[in-house]
Formats: sequence, structure tokens, C-alpha cells
Amino acid sequence: MIVGMGTSLCETLRIGRLIERHDERFLNRIYSPAEIIACRERTEYLQHFTMYWAIKDATVRAIGPYAGPGLSWREVLVQEDGSFRHEIVLRGELALVAARLKIGPLMVSAAHCRTMATAHVIALREGA
Repeated sequence: MIVGMGTSLCETLRIGRLIERHDERFLNRIYSPAEIIACRERTEYLQHFTMYWAIKDATVRAIGPYAGPGLSWREVLVQEDGSFRHEIVLRGELALVAARLKIGPLMVSAAHCRTMATAHVIALREGA
């Protein structure tokens, strides 16, 4: 059973401007150290930062309405499995909300191009 769905579409230029304006403060507020390394290792690093942003945003949209205000973007960790698939790991308040709602797997589909990134996240009930 689907508990929640979230979709995000983000412009690469927007994320690029935020990184340019706020540099490490922005990166450290939004991304984990492992996410920063994973994105910076890519030739098209800005596209990957944008895609990770979209995944985080879609996840918060799928689960966040049940959590209330005050969520941190760093409560959503994006990991790649080496074959271009993404896994979402929840921490903090968002992980507690997911446990309370008995949310099991989070299905994610994400893509990017030079100018945009998109992500779709579906939160499924455990055992569904």
C-alpha cells in the first residue's frame, strides 16, 4: 500500500547559484559529507547535486506532511549502489515518522540532464 508520493523538479542553474552564493555553508546544510564527495567525484557534479536535491525534496514531500515542521534536509541520505540506482536512508525525526507509519521501502526514480533534475519517491507500507 502506498503511504505517500513525492515529486520534485529542480533547475541546475538554481542549485549552481546557491552553491556559488553560499558555498560550503549551503552544501553542509543540505548534503551529508558522503553525498558531497559522491557528487564532487562526477564530471557533471552540479547535475548530481541538483538530482540529490530533487530526491531529498521528493522524499520530504512523500513523508514530510506526517512529520510537521522543522525537518532537516540532512535527515534524507541519498546513496548510489554503483549501478545508477539510488537508495534513500532516513535519519532523525523523519526516520521516527517512517517507523511510526510503518513505512518500509522507499522507491525512487531520478534523472537529470544539463539543465534540470527530477525525482519521484513512493513510500510503501512495510510488507506491501
